[in-house]
Amino acid sequence: MRLVPFVLIDIAAAFALFTFYVLFDVGVVEAFSTMGQSLVTWQMTGDIVLGLGAAVALMVFDSRQSGIRVTPYAVATLCLGAPGPLLYLAHRTWRLRQA
Repeated sequence: MRLVPFVLIDIAAAFALFTFYVLFDVGVVEAFSTMGQSLVTWQMTGDIVLGLGAAVALMVFDSRQSGIRVTPYAVATLCLGAPGPLLYLAHRTWRLRQA
């Protein structure tokens, strides 16, 4: 169980690197312009927005109890997506193990 924070950090780092690669290869404008080309991409985009919004809401709620500052993780979620909540979970797990 001690590896959990490190596994979460590794997954977040790998996905963040993949995100940077895709945005560098395709371009930010092209990535956003292709999101609205079909009903499938609209549905997937909506699903991602709702899921990440729920993750940020849960991080905000949890941060009030755990005392972890949520702002850097919310910004990371806005910019990178899934790595933000993964890093928050890694930080929270590490902090609980230190207590």
